[in-house]
Amino acid sequence: MSLSVRALGSSDAARVNLLLAGARDETMFLRSNICQGGLAYEGQPLQAKYFGAFVDQTLVGVAALCWNGMVVVYAPFGLEPLLEAVVAEAFARGPAIVGLSGPSSQLRGARERLGLTGRAVLHDVDAKLFGLNLGALKRPELLDTPGVILRRARISDLPVLVEWDIGYRMEALGDLGAEQSRKEITRTLADYLASGAQSIRLLECDGKLVARTMFGAMCSEMVQVGGVWAPPAERGKGYGRAAVAGSLYEAAAGGVRRAVLFAHDANAIRAYEAIGFRQVGYYTLVTLAEPLAPSRRRDVSASPPHSPTAA
Repeated sequence: MSLSVRALGSSDAARVNLLLAGARDETMFLRSNICQGGLAYEGQPLQAKYFGAFVDQTLVGVAALCWNGMVVVYAPFGLEPLLEAVVAEAFARGPAIVGLSGPSSQLRGARERLGLTGRAVLHDVDAKLFGLNLGALKRPELLDTPGVILRRARISDLPVLVEWDIGYRMEALGDLGAEQSRKEITRTLADYLASGAQSIRLLECDGKLVARTMFGAMCSEMVQVGGVWAPPAERGKGYGRAAVAGSLYEAAAGGVRRAVLFAHDANAIRAYEAIGFRQVGYYTLVTLAEPLAPSRRRDVSASPPHSPTAA
């Protein structure tokens, strides 16, 4: 049995799709980016430099160095040589590595292999992965309450959305410097709201905005729920679950059949379970306080000094 690693291109689409479809819940980010950005790389949003691990001619693992510096992996086999290829590419041509995500069982030890041990992080969580076939979605009563509506975000909502996004980044992602990124966040959100593909949905109660939800990844048949947020004064009232459920009913009307999301907060988990989500695994997301630079790199080809353990 021979294991090899090489860059992937458009001609590999069929074998990549076959591998990732076998783990649809755990590979939502990879599949969404490939659906929208393809396997070629020109530095555009949603594109990535893809590497594949092969046993003989069979693809057994995939790693992506994304346009924004995130490394996303699905590699039941061949993880270590895939990480070596990604790091070599990042240091030779970029983009610089800013974080890592993938199934938690596969990423035990990957932090060390990438030289992340001991580095400052904004976020490092093994979250619970939840899935739901939308035919089993449970409708919150709140959605049928007079005065409560779910609607598409508008450019006039930008001031509120900026405040909520800063709060979300600080609380959910550990980005304590989000306030200093206000101008960039405002510009990014304005561009997103102007796009025809934006997925932000806002829940209104008697004319007051009370919750936000959106889709962080999308394929033709699946979505990943992300960015769920309610300001502290509006929590515990069922607004978040109503916003999520309403957005999923809308997605189902457009042909989506399944949704996934990540959660580690107990209150959020109870809310998602109340509308039908059930845990199907664990998923890791690590974001660095500073990009991984060549001078700070550890030798990823060397064996770790001790056996990797769960983070």
